[in-house]
Amino acid sequence: MKIINFIQDEATPHNNLLLKALNDTVELDLWYATDQSKNYTWKSDLTNAIKQAYVYGNKGVSWRLIRRVLFKKNHKFFLVGWSNPTTKVLLLLFFLLKKDFSIWFDHPQDSKNRGMLKHLFREFFYLILKYSKGKVFCVGENTISYFCRRGFEMEKLINLPVFVSLEKYKEDYFHDKDIYKKKYSIDDEILLITSGSRLVKEKGFDLLIKSIELVTNQNRVKLVIFGQGEEEQNLRKQISDCKLEDIIYLEPWMDINEMKSLISCSDLFIHPARWDAFGGGTLNAMSLGVPVIASNQSGSGPDRITHGENGWLYEASDYKKLAGYINSCCENREVLKLMGIKARKEAEKWSVSYGCEIIKGNIL
Repeated sequence: MKIINFIQDEATPHNNLLLKALNDTVELDLWYATDQSKNYTWKSDLTNAIKQAYVYGNKGVSWRLIRRVLFKKNHKFFLVGWSNPTTKVLLLLFFLLKKDFSIWFDHPQDSKNRGMLKHLFREFFYLILKYSKGKVFCVGENTISYFCRRGFEMEKLINLPVFVSLEKYKEDYFHDKDIYKKKYSIDDEILLITSGSRLVKEKGFDLLIKSIELVTNQNRVKLVIFGQGEEEQNLRKQISDCKLEDIIYLEPWMDINEMKSLISCSDLFIHPARWDAFGGGTLNAMSLGVPVIASNQSGSGPDRITHGENGWLYEASDYKKLAGYINSCCENREVLKLMGIKARKEAEKWSVSYGCEIIKGNIL
């Protein structure tokens, strides 16, 4: 029996959902560089949630994993990026041995300032990946387009987006609605908006706050932003300077079920990113039947939303346009309900079982 070795920096809720389904049908070994997330604080043990995982370290090279590549003929290898010494060595090894493997990328950020040496190394690894026997799994159509622009052959590229659970609908979480009504002083006239991710500049939460400042009837809107990151204090100051403390609330990072509960009890989700590799917030909101307004740089937004049919898209920097869409949503709740239904239908096209079939059909 062939064994798939899934190799990632750290465990994530979205990937765990896919891996759980995959583990039910194939022999799977899980390898993580670290068992502690650098970006998020999870309440549960994601590393070992599916099965006992190998933690191979992110400082040096894991010779245990290297030996497995060299000597285990019935093993397949599926990498998620190449951001640590072991994954870089593995990629070079696969290239030199002309060995089949798979690697999964979200949308790379070329504009990020890495310095000359890191840039040259990065270009070198893209070059050997291009001429290796590896299959490149891409998170969404934008990522496929990115690799095409780099000269990769289409036959090498496979669309494998992030997957979220479709088991529950928003009504399943309505038992929490009274909690949020009391916490944020909400009545039936208030439009509750949610948003959240890492609180960094590229996620665009400062632009979202600017848009709320321009909303015509601010007394009919509440916004909850959940997350953590380096921009938190700047966002709190911006909210204070704009005198929006009674309208906009910043909440700590939430576990996946807490996040889904909050989103389900909201009327609208906004993904305001200046740039995002893909973004799970939009996917979770649509899966729960909550309509989404997303920027055209939000990754999952333009990948899943058909503007005006199952959500809304806008130019990432145009916070005035975003304010206009929020005003429209305040005035027309029936459109929101219809968009939520269509958002759920779009989400249902991308089940976890479909993701498993994509992986097995291209690896085994």
